[in-house]
Amino acid sequence: MTSSSNENIHQKIRNEFPYDVKKLTDISIPVDKNIKSTATIWMHQSYIQPKNLSGIISAYSTDDRYNNDIHYYGGCLAAQEALSWPTQMLILLSVPPHPLYQGGIDKDFDLINVWKERLHNLMPLDFYWIKHQNRNEYWRHGSVCEDYSKI
Repeated sequence: MTSSSNENIHQKIRNEFPYDVKKLTDISIPVDKNIKSTATIWMHQSYIQPKNLSGIISAYSTDDRYNNDIHYYGGCLAAQEALSWPTQMLILLSVPPHPLYQGGIDKDFDLINVWKERLHNLMPLDFYWIKHQNRNEYWRHGSVCEDYSKI
C-alpha cells in the first residue's frame, strides 16, 4: 500500500459524531476459570425526546406471527428463513447488554454477569419455532390478529 492510500484510509475515520459516545475502558470479561479478557466498549448515548404519537407505519411486519410471518406460512416452516433469520437474531441477541437499559452502571452493578446469564440462556429462535408447530400462546403473543381492538 502506498502512503497516499494510507492517508485516504485515515481520512475516512470519523472523530466527531452527531451524538454522544461513552467509552467504557478496562471491562473485565471472565472467559474461563482462570482466564479473563479485557475490552473497551464505545456506546452510543441516545436521547429520547417525548413526542406525541400520531401514527405508525409498519414495515417488515405481520399481524399473524404463525400464519404469515417469517417462521411459518399456513402452518409450514418457511425453509428459506429457517437458517438465515435465526442465525442473524442469535448474533444480535448475544451482544452485551446496554447499561442504560439494565438499570444503569454503578459500583454494585454486575453487567458481566447479566451478559453471561443472557448468553447461557440464549437459544436459536428456530428451536422455539419447531417446538411450537401448532398455533398456541407462543404465536398468539404479538399477533395483533388475535384482537385488533388492542391496537
